[in-house]
Amino acid sequence: MEIKLPESVIRLVHAIEDGVPANSKELSLIVKHNIPERDELLHLNDFDHLPELSYGRRKLYENPIFCIYLMSWCPGDFTAIHDHGTTQWGCVLALDDFEHRLYQLTDNTLVLKDNKPFLKGQTASVYSDVIHMMGNNGDKNALSLHMYGTNEPGKKVAQRSRIFYPEINKMAISQGAAYLYNPQICNSQLHNFSNFEENTLDDYFSLVGKNMERNNSFNLLH
Repeated sequence: MEIKLPESVIRLVHAIEDGVPANSKELSLIVKHNIPERDELLHLNDFDHLPELSYGRRKLYENPIFCIYLMSWCPGDFTAIHDHGTTQWGCVLALDDFEHRLYQLTDNTLVLKDNKPFLKGQTASVYSDVIHMMGNNGDKNALSLHMYGTNEPGKKVAQRSRIFYPEINKMAISQGAAYLYNPQICNSQLHNFSNFEENTLDDYFSLVGKNMERNNSFNLLH
């Protein structure tokens, strides 16, 4: 079923199409001048997502250059640690307050780089080399808007993303969402990856432990 876009999202789409950004910084500036209204997006939420999905994900718009998703987060919902594969420019707009982590690969070891909160109204750049995770550590439902783009019209964005699973010392390649656990991916596309810094692991499990316990994900991954 085709989604009827709220007026504030239509304005954002037109602004991106009229001034196609060359990079994530330019996109963030466009978004900051065209922030959609949270109340206009609320009815499009997916807070009732399936237990095996670690957050709600709904595509609002797509053309040959970029796509826009609305993500819905119940308390305790988190992404896995992931990058953005074929995405060449993009950003996330926080419509509520979130936890956010940035990582970097140093000597093939995944290291926590930044743990500043991601607050309502802020944007975070995403592109192929950005490794991050985010989620809702509060006690109320939350929303965020995600935009992914390419400088090569017709090329699929947000494909071939690496997803890191510290629980089982594995890494997977995803063609879509970065769920904390995805049995389909885990059954066929896992690669060995055990190089996680100790402090990075401690921080990760402190964030996602409740979600994993709630959804029995550790057993799913095994």
